Amino acid sequence: MKSIMKKTLVLATIFSVGLGLSSFQVFANSDFQKTHFQQIKIKADNLPVPVKSKITGDAIVGALPLLDIWKIPQSDGKFIYEVIFDGGAEMRITKKYNDKGEEV
Repeated sequence: MKSIMKKTLVLATIFSVGLGLSSFQVFANSDFQKTHFQQIKIKADNLPVPVKSKITGDAIVGALPLLDIWKIPQSDGKFIYEVIFDGGAEMRITKKYNDKGEEV
């Protein structure tokens, strides 16, 4: 009797682990993982020249300090640059630009 219970317990454990791993594999290949975990934090020096020009020419954000800059890959192989500005008094302004410096 104990032998049957042990076999049942072992099979149930293997089955549970298998289900858990298959769920993990689905998550690892999801679009969420590709778009949200491959963002690259970069410095202002690494922004494309058109993006830098657009920012410095912007009357609203041009003089604001930069908090973070993220380079986000797109499915077409291009990148979007998400720039977070410090608007003061706990206010942040986020803008996104493509490689050409166009706001998206």
